[in-house]
This record gives sequence, structure tokens and C-alpha cells, in this order.
Amino acid sequence: MIRSLQWPGSVTIYANNRTMSIYVGNGLKYEGGSTGSSAASYFPVFPPKVMQDPVEFKEQPEPNPKELPVQAVPAENQQEEEAKGEEAE
Repeated sequence: MIRSLQWPGSVTIYANNRTMSIYVGNGLKYEGGSTGSSAASYFPVFPPKVMQDPVEFKEQPEPNPKELPVQAVPAENQQEEEAKGEEAE
């Protein structure tokens, strides 16, 4: 049985011309230290603050349109045009 000094929790076993490796640990390399803990120099940082949504831009007309923009017909004119169309029929 071989234990890894670099990765605590990693073990390799050799028996009957076969090897088997297994790792059961926290995913941190052994870095040593005065306390002997495997995470002596591991200092997690706080995640960044969540930013606010940006202000949305107002819609603007296209600066170089390929076609002329369609003008909206006011509701009063539309009703008058419909009335004229019915009279013509």
C-alpha cells in the first residue's frame, strides 16, 4: 500500500500483479505548514458583489435606413378613411 504525500487521501494498492488507486479527500494538495494541516495556506476569498442591472437604452431609429419608415396613421384619420371607403362602395 502506497500513500501519497502530495495528495492526502490518495492510496494505491498493489496485489496479485494488479494495482488499484483510490482518492478520498477534499481536493487540496498538502502544502505543509506550522500546524501540519493540509490546508495551511488555503484562504478562500469572498465572491464579488452582485451588480445592479444596467439602465436600458431607449429605442432609436436606424441611422441609415434602407427603406423609408412607415408613418403611423392617427386613429382619427383612420376612422375617416374607413368611412370614405364605405361611402364609395
